[in-house]
Amino acid sequence: MAQLRIPGPTPCPPEVLQAMGKQMIDHRGPEFQKLLNDVTDKLKQVFQTKNDLYILTGSGTGGLEAAAVNMLSPGDKVLSVSIGVFGDRFASIAQQFGAEVVSLKVEWGRAADPAAVRQAIKANPGIKAVLVTHNETSTGVTNDLRAISKVVKAAGKLLIVDAISSMGSIDLPVDDWRCDVVVTGSQKGWMVPPGQRQSGGLESALGSQDASLLLGLYQGQELSGKRAESVDADRFGGVCAFGGAGYDA
Repeated sequence: MAQLRIPGPTPCPPEVLQAMGKQMIDHRGPEFQKLLNDVTDKLKQVFQTKNDLYILTGSGTGGLEAAAVNMLSPGDKVLSVSIGVFGDRFASIAQQFGAEVVSLKVEWGRAADPAAVRQAIKANPGIKAVLVTHNETSTGVTNDLRAISKVVKAAGKLLIVDAISSMGSIDLPVDDWRCDVVVTGSQKGWMVPPGQRQSGGLESALGSQDASLLLGLYQGQELSGKRAESVDADRFGGVCAFGGAGYDA
Protein backbone atom coordinates (compact mmCIF):
# COMPACT_ATOMS: atom_id res chain seq x y z
CA MET A 1 0.00 0.00 0.00
CA ALA A 2 1.36 3.40 -0.99
CA GLN A 3 2.00 5.91 1.80
CA LEU A 4 2.44 9.66 1.62
CA ARG A 5 5.89 10.99 2.47
CA ILE A 6 4.93 14.60 3.14
CA PRO A 7 4.64 16.70 6.34
CA GLY A 8 0.90 16.03 6.45
CA PRO A 9 -1.49 14.43 6.16
CA THR A 10 0.40 11.59 7.76
CA PRO A 11 -0.61 7.94 7.18
CA CYS A 12 -3.51 6.73 9.34
CA PRO A 13 -2.93 3.64 11.51
CA PRO A 14 -5.23 0.67 10.79
CA GLU A 15 -7.23 1.17 14.00
CA VAL A 16 -8.09 4.73 12.92
CA LEU A 17 -9.31 3.53 9.53
CA GLN A 18 -11.33 0.80 11.22
CA ALA A 19 -12.98 3.28 13.59
CA MET A 20 -14.03 5.44 10.66
CA GLY A 21 -15.51 2.41 8.89
CA LYS A 22 -17.92 1.50 11.70
CA GLN A 23 -21.69 1.72 11.33
CA MET A 24 -23.26 5.13 11.91
CA ILE A 25 -24.44 6.35 15.32
CA ASP A 26 -26.56 9.36 16.20
CA HIS A 27 -24.30 12.41 16.15
CA ARG A 28 -26.66 14.12 18.60
CA GLY A 29 -27.16 11.11 20.83
CA PRO A 30 -25.64 10.01 24.15
CA GLU A 31 -23.17 7.57 22.56
CA PHE A 32 -21.47 10.28 20.55
CA GLN A 33 -21.62 12.71 23.47
CA LYS A 34 -19.73 10.19 25.60
CA LEU A 35 -17.18 9.65 22.83
CA LEU A 36 -16.66 13.41 22.42
CA ASN A 37 -16.18 13.87 26.16
CA ASP A 38 -13.78 10.93 26.44
CA VAL A 39 -11.70 12.05 23.44
CA THR A 40 -11.54 15.62 24.73
CA ASP A 41 -10.38 14.50 28.16
CA LYS A 42 -7.64 12.34 26.65
CA LEU A 43 -6.49 15.12 24.33
CA LYS A 44 -6.14 17.38 27.36
CA GLN A 45 -3.61 14.91 28.74
CA VAL A 46 -1.47 15.34 25.63
CA PHE A 47 -1.84 19.12 25.85
CA GLN A 48 -0.88 18.75 29.52
CA THR A 49 -3.62 21.16 30.49
CA LYS A 50 -6.40 21.23 33.06
CA ASN A 51 -8.11 24.04 31.20
CA ASP A 52 -10.68 23.89 28.44
CA LEU A 53 -9.93 22.20 25.13
CA TYR A 54 -12.18 22.36 22.08
CA ILE A 55 -12.34 20.17 19.00
CA LEU A 56 -13.33 22.38 16.07
CA THR A 57 -14.04 21.54 12.45
CA GLY A 58 -11.63 22.89 9.85
CA SER A 59 -8.01 23.13 8.85
CA GLY A 60 -5.10 24.22 11.01
CA THR A 61 -5.28 27.61 9.33
CA GLY A 62 -8.92 27.78 10.42
CA GLY A 63 -7.74 27.15 13.96
CA LEU A 64 -5.33 30.07 13.74
CA GLU A 65 -8.17 32.25 12.45
CA ALA A 66 -10.30 31.16 15.42
CA ALA A 67 -7.48 32.16 17.78
CA ALA A 68 -7.20 35.55 16.10
CA VAL A 69 -10.91 36.37 16.11
CA ASN A 70 -11.35 35.26 19.71
CA MET A 71 -8.30 36.94 21.22
CA LEU A 72 -7.78 40.12 19.18
CA SER A 73 -9.66 43.26 18.24
CA PRO A 74 -9.03 45.59 15.28
CA GLY A 75 -6.10 47.87 16.07
CA ASP A 76 -4.51 45.55 18.64
CA LYS A 77 -0.75 45.47 18.28
CA VAL A 78 0.76 41.98 18.05
CA LEU A 79 4.30 40.70 17.67
CA SER A 80 4.74 38.05 15.00
CA VAL A 81 7.76 35.82 15.54
CA SER A 82 8.25 34.14 12.17
CA ILE A 83 10.88 31.61 11.16
CA GLY A 84 9.24 30.43 7.93
CA VAL A 85 6.17 30.20 5.70
CA PHE A 86 3.68 29.34 8.40
CA GLY A 87 4.92 32.02 10.76
CA ASP A 88 4.30 34.50 7.96
CA ARG A 89 0.84 33.02 7.43
CA PHE A 90 -0.06 33.50 11.10
CA ALA A 91 0.97 37.14 10.83
CA SER A 92 -1.08 37.55 7.67
CA ILE A 93 -4.16 36.11 9.38
CA ALA A 94 -3.87 38.58 12.27
CA GLN A 95 -3.35 41.43 9.82
CA GLN A 96 -6.40 40.43 7.76
CA PHE A 97 -8.53 40.72 10.87
CA GLY A 98 -7.30 44.22 11.57
CA ALA A 99 -4.44 43.69 14.01
CA GLU A 100 -1.37 45.91 13.79
CA VAL A 101 1.45 43.42 13.23
CA VAL A 102 5.02 44.06 14.33
CA SER A 103 7.21 41.50 12.55
CA LEU A 104 10.25 39.76 13.96
CA LYS A 105 11.50 37.72 11.02
CA VAL A 106 14.26 35.18 11.50
CA GLU A 107 16.45 33.74 8.77
CA TRP A 108 14.93 30.52 7.47
CA GLY A 109 16.62 27.49 8.99
CA ARG A 110 17.19 29.20 12.33
CA ALA A 111 15.12 29.37 15.50
CA ALA A 112 14.04 32.63 17.08
CA ASP A 113 16.33 34.08 19.75
CA PRO A 114 14.37 34.74 22.97
CA ALA A 115 16.58 37.78 23.57
CA ALA A 116 15.41 39.23 20.25
CA VAL A 117 11.80 38.62 21.29
CA ARG A 118 12.46 40.46 24.56
CA GLN A 119 13.98 43.39 22.67
CA ALA A 120 11.05 43.55 20.24
CA ILE A 121 8.56 43.66 23.10
CA LYS A 122 10.62 46.32 24.88
CA ALA A 123 10.68 48.43 21.72
CA ASN A 124 6.90 48.07 21.30
CA PRO A 125 5.36 48.23 24.79
CA GLY A 126 1.85 48.47 23.37
CA ILE A 127 1.98 44.87 22.14
CA LYS A 128 -0.97 42.82 23.38
CA ALA A 129 -0.04 39.35 22.13
CA VAL A 130 2.86 37.40 20.68
CA LEU A 131 2.29 34.92 17.84
CA VAL A 132 4.76 32.03 17.71
CA THR A 133 5.05 28.88 15.61
CA HIS A 134 6.37 26.10 17.82
CA ASN A 135 7.62 23.93 14.96
CA GLU A 136 7.96 25.49 11.50
CA THR A 137 6.89 22.87 8.96
CA SER A 138 8.51 24.67 6.02
CA THR A 139 12.01 24.41 7.52
CA GLY A 140 11.71 21.71 10.19
CA VAL A 141 13.05 24.09 12.84
CA THR A 142 11.60 24.04 16.36
CA ASN A 143 11.53 27.21 18.44
CA ASP A 144 12.53 27.13 22.10
CA LEU A 145 8.97 27.83 23.16
CA ARG A 146 9.70 27.42 26.86
CA ALA A 147 12.31 30.20 26.77
CA ILE A 148 10.14 32.41 24.57
CA SER A 149 7.21 31.92 26.93
CA LYS A 150 9.28 33.09 29.89
CA VAL A 151 10.08 36.31 28.02
CA VAL A 152 6.49 36.88 26.89
CA LYS A 153 4.90 36.20 30.27
CA ALA A 154 7.49 38.28 32.12
CA ALA A 155 6.31 41.18 29.96
CA GLY A 156 2.66 40.42 30.74
CA LYS A 157 1.67 39.62 27.14
CA LEU A 158 -0.60 36.96 25.67
CA LEU A 159 1.13 34.00 24.01
CA ILE A 160 -0.70 32.45 21.06
CA VAL A 161 0.97 29.34 19.68
CA ASP A 162 0.76 27.55 16.34
CA ALA A 163 1.43 23.95 17.37
CA ILE A 164 -0.08 22.41 14.26
CA SER A 165 2.93 20.24 13.45
CA SER A 166 4.32 19.91 16.98
CA MET A 167 1.55 18.92 19.37
CA GLY A 168 1.48 15.15 19.68
CA SER A 169 5.05 14.91 18.38
CA ILE A 170 7.05 17.35 20.53
CA ASP A 171 6.59 17.93 24.25
CA LEU A 172 4.49 21.06 24.85
CA PRO A 173 3.19 21.38 28.43
CA VAL A 174 0.61 24.09 27.84
CA ASP A 175 -0.10 24.95 31.47
CA ASP A 176 3.51 24.82 32.69
CA TRP A 177 4.66 27.04 29.83
CA ARG A 178 1.70 29.39 30.38
CA CYS A 179 0.58 29.37 26.75
CA ASP A 180 -2.67 31.32 26.49
CA VAL A 181 -3.94 29.69 23.30
CA VAL A 182 -2.48 26.65 21.50
CA VAL A 183 -3.79 25.40 18.16
CA THR A 184 -3.01 22.06 16.54
CA GLY A 185 -4.29 20.05 13.58
CA SER A 186 -5.40 16.45 13.28
CA GLN A 187 -3.40 15.49 10.20
CA LYS A 188 0.10 15.83 11.64
CA GLY A 189 1.38 14.08 14.77
CA TRP A 190 -2.10 12.84 15.69
CA MET A 191 -2.21 10.64 12.56
CA VAL A 192 -5.91 11.04 11.83
CA PRO A 193 -7.47 12.60 8.70
CA PRO A 194 -7.48 16.38 8.12
CA GLY A 195 -10.45 18.48 9.13
CA GLN A 196 -10.24 18.62 12.93
CA ARG A 197 -8.32 21.16 14.93
CA GLN A 198 -7.92 21.40 18.67
CA SER A 199 -7.58 24.58 20.66
CA GLY A 200 -6.56 24.73 24.29
CA GLY A 201 -5.24 27.35 26.63
CA LEU A 202 -5.35 29.13 29.94
CA GLU A 203 -8.38 30.54 31.72
CA SER A 204 -6.52 33.86 31.89
CA ALA A 205 -6.98 34.25 28.14
CA LEU A 206 -10.76 34.37 28.47
CA GLY A 207 -10.64 37.93 29.79
CA SER A 208 -9.09 38.99 26.52
CA GLN A 209 -11.65 36.94 24.61
CA ASP A 210 -14.56 38.66 26.37
CA ALA A 211 -13.19 42.01 25.16
CA SER A 212 -12.62 40.86 21.58
CA LEU A 213 -14.60 42.66 18.88
CA LEU A 214 -13.90 39.96 16.30
CA LEU A 215 -15.68 37.06 18.02
CA GLY A 216 -17.30 34.87 15.37
CA LEU A 217 -20.67 33.21 15.98
CA TYR A 218 -19.65 29.56 15.86
CA GLN A 219 -16.02 29.93 16.88
CA GLY A 220 -16.97 32.15 19.81
CA GLN A 221 -19.84 29.92 20.81
CA GLU A 222 -17.50 26.96 21.12
CA LEU A 223 -14.60 28.78 22.74
CA SER A 224 -16.58 30.80 25.28
CA GLY A 225 -19.32 28.42 26.40
CA LYS A 226 -19.64 24.91 27.74
CA ARG A 227 -18.17 22.01 25.80
CA ALA A 228 -20.33 21.90 22.70
CA GLU A 229 -22.38 18.75 22.18
CA SER A 230 -22.76 18.94 18.42
CA VAL A 231 -22.43 22.51 17.18
CA ASP A 232 -21.32 21.22 13.80
CA ALA A 233 -22.11 17.69 12.67
CA ASP A 234 -19.16 17.55 10.30
CA ARG A 235 -16.76 17.02 13.19
CA PHE A 236 -18.37 13.58 13.69
CA GLY A 237 -15.96 11.53 11.57
CA GLY A 238 -12.87 13.18 13.02
CA VAL A 239 -13.93 12.53 16.60
CA CYS A 240 -14.57 8.88 15.72
CA ALA A 241 -11.07 8.74 14.21
CA PHE A 242 -9.54 10.09 17.42
CA GLY A 243 -11.48 7.43 19.28
CA GLY A 244 -9.96 4.78 17.04
CA ALA A 245 -6.51 6.22 17.74
CA GLY A 246 -7.02 5.45 21.41
CA TYR A 247 -7.98 8.87 22.71
CA ASP A 248 -11.20 7.47 24.19
CA ALA A 249 -9.54 4.59 26.06
